[in-house]
Amino acid sequence: MNRDPKKLVAATIGVIEYLKAESERARQEKMAAFEAPSLPVGQQAQPAGSLWAASGRMEIMRFRNLMELRIFRRGR
Repeated sequence: MNRDPKKLVAATIGVIEYLKAESERARQEKMAAFEAPSLPVGQQAQPAGSLWAASGRMEIMRFRNLMELRIFRRGR
């Protein structure tokens, strides 16, 4: 592998700039969370939801559906 010093420096600078941008984005999100208006008493914020949680719920529903089909088939 040819290690060109210019390419190595360019890649290093790119990584450093990326990390700086991510750090700045995280800081801005954190500040935006503090500036967000609070909800009235009795209301809760709805979570954005994660794909893993949705996938898990769908898998559980599918399993229950299969179990119901097996139970009803035996009853006939």
